[in-house]
Amino acid sequence: MRRLVALMSLLSIGALGCALAVAALLAGSARAASLQSAAGCQPVITSFTSFKAGPYPQFTLSGSCFGTGGTILRSDSPHFGVVVFPPGTSLGQMKSVVGGSDVPQLLHWSACSDIAGQPYVGPNGVNCNITSWTGTEITLSAFAGGDANIPSFQGYPHTFNYDYLMKKGDKVAVQVWNAQTGAGPATVYLTAGGPGSSVVSSLVSLNSRVSSIGSSLPTPARAFRSVSSDAIDLVITLGIALFITFPANLFNSTFQENYEDIVSWWGKWARRLFPPPLRRAVKSGLGKLKAFLLARLKLAGRSRAKRLQRENAIFAVVLVGGSLLGAMLDPSFGANFRTVLSFVSIVLALFAGVAISGLVTGTYHRARKHGRVAYKLEALPIGLLVAAFCVIVSRATGFRPGYLYGVIAGVSFARPLAKHEEGHVVALGSWLKVAIAVLAWALWAAITHDAGKRGSFFGLVLVDDFLASLFVSSMVGQLISLLPLKFMPGHKLQAWHKGAWAVTFLVTLFVVVQVLLRPGSTASGPSHAPLVTTVVLFVLFGVGSVLFADHFARKRRHLAASGGAAVITLEEAVDLEAEHDGVPGNALPGSTPAEAAGPAPERP
Repeated sequence: MRRLVALMSLLSIGALGCALAVAALLAGSARAASLQSAAGCQPVITSFTSFKAGPYPQFTLSGSCFGTGGTILRSDSPHFGVVVFPPGTSLGQMKSVVGGSDVPQLLHWSACSDIAGQPYVGPNGVNCNITSWTGTEITLSAFAGGDANIPSFQGYPHTFNYDYLMKKGDKVAVQVWNAQTGAGPATVYLTAGGPGSSVVSSLVSLNSRVSSIGSSLPTPARAFRSVSSDAIDLVITLGIALFITFPANLFNSTFQENYEDIVSWWGKWARRLFPPPLRRAVKSGLGKLKAFLLARLKLAGRSRAKRLQRENAIFAVVLVGGSLLGAMLDPSFGANFRTVLSFVSIVLALFAGVAISGLVTGTYHRARKHGRVAYKLEALPIGLLVAAFCVIVSRATGFRPGYLYGVIAGVSFARPLAKHEEGHVVALGSWLKVAIAVLAWALWAAITHDAGKRGSFFGLVLVDDFLASLFVSSMVGQLISLLPLKFMPGHKLQAWHKGAWAVTFLVTLFVVVQVLLRPGSTASGPSHAPLVTTVVLFVLFGVGSVLFADHFARKRRHLAASGGAAVITLEEAVDLEAEHDGVPGNALPGSTPAEAAGPAPERP
């Protein structure tokens, strides 16, 4: 009961500003949304001009979904790259280097990209001038500000000195990522100095079966490419952590001190919004529906085995429903194979998260020599409302990969743990989940290039989506569960050891900010909508917690000023007088007191 009331109170605080927040975020993300109007927008190169030799290539790419990158003068971009190879380089060798493989005996140099060491192996000392970058066209006018000297190192046999002068006959690979979302790349291979139709291979287009979760994650090299950006993300992390701690503690103390009043308040509004006749009708209807479904599914009965079967069925429904909502994060959600692969990968990822938590708790029981402890699967269907809200916010703000959260499920053990033991389990589970999530991210980065190619094996695409979904769901879920709220695991960890909670929360929050909320943000980089969305929600929670505490503080001052006598409104007085006469104040005309009276509030 206490957890339910706390959850309802927290949701009420959030609901006070959610409509305004979503409206503001919609307005703020209108520009980004217009640049991504196509569902599942991925950059595609459809044509290009001749890539001239020399320092002034005057090269133009045409296509779609390039985003808007603006102009670049003697600088680099995280969303555009050129790799130059000597004449005679084979297509296979070029693809190996562009894909991030080290080919020690293959000379090459790269330009325009500020992704240190990735996706290219060779040195990148050449800047570029990009005079135009629209959603459908990019024009590169010159190489500038560096040189392409490759000394003899790392197995290179001799110096490859071009002084950023592209020679006629050089082999060239050009890659483009969407300037707002980072989706891509689209790649074209050609020969410098030849006509625009002189293509080494056909255009490399992306596999449309890869979900938006799998195609929106940055690789580790892209996420950590800039020390200055990493430092900014660290400052943001510390700021959010400091900001969330005070409102969370304020909410906890207010809720603890005024629990009886909160229960009474919910009871009053429940009686007014859902009068007894309506409650009885709804309860009767739901009861009949439940009995019908249980009979059809052969789950009816009061035996322990039947109860366990019903709980497993609820777990399965919540897992499947939450996964279906998670698949809706993809703008291409619908009756297609891409959605099926995304749905299956999310089911596997969420179940893996539950299994990890259960494994940690079960292992802890065995390590503590608690004997054989019974366990069962549990799920909270109301969490699907949270999952639906996460999808709405993610889609409304254009946040990719999105908030993959809301499946509140886990493994329940029959033997309770002491408070310090609960803190141990939360700490161990959190660190293991973060470690597995980061490992999944690294494995995803190793295969996503191949999975993204058109015609790749669907099993590889499924693994790609699964690893991406495991990373996103684990990190987002851990961040929310570590919030130090009274009914969250984070509060148990904080109660056991504040230092352990702070380190665990900060590491988790930093990874989320660095990889999901602000991946490689630059002046022409991805939209800031994910970070803005999260900050706005945290601010709403903070303001709501302050107002929540202020309400009860003012109430106590009024009581003190009146000498301890209760201060009630005229409406409350009428209710009290009616109840004193034996008729509830919200009784309907023509109803009996028994019909009007609601059930007594449950004691905590």
